[in-house]
Amino acid sequence: MARDIVHLKVEGTRGAVKGESVAAGHVGEIDVHSFGWKMRSPRDVVTKAAAARVDYGDLVIEKHIDAASTALMSMLATNELVRKAVLSVRRQGVDAEDYLTLTLTKAHVTGYQLQQSDSGEDRMVEQITLAYESVEVSYAGQEVGGARKGATHFHGIAAASS
Repeated sequence: MARDIVHLKVEGTRGAVKGESVAAGHVGEIDVHSFGWKMRSPRDVVTKAAAARVDYGDLVIEKHIDAASTALMSMLATNELVRKAVLSVRRQGVDAEDYLTLTLTKAHVTGYQLQQSDSGEDRMVEQITLAYESVEVSYAGQEVGGARKGATHFHGIAAASS
């Protein structure tokens, strides 16, 4: 089965971070190899009732080292505000459209790690972590050819990013 195609668009206070994507609709964005994001509701051990507000986890992406790398390092080092970061996911195919987007606002790059790939690839792999103040998730189903159908949305407010 073919992997989904993932892109990240990052807009900081000093402008957009330039990636190397050449994909239609995502030219100049960052090509993402994989990502992870979670949210959880802490529970009281005894009553199982919600013990605190929802915990919105950081967005963690893995990507190959590219034109965006040093800009992301600089954003972390200077604590530059990421006004908006949009992670877009689409299936492979000529007419495929984004079916999942995560939009982070008032975010910061809070982690950077560079490592050699475990899978034997010849390019270095980076892990970038983003903390944020709010997140919006949009999902649209897809027809067999990749065209969008219907959409659902979620909006959450996380604790103020550091």
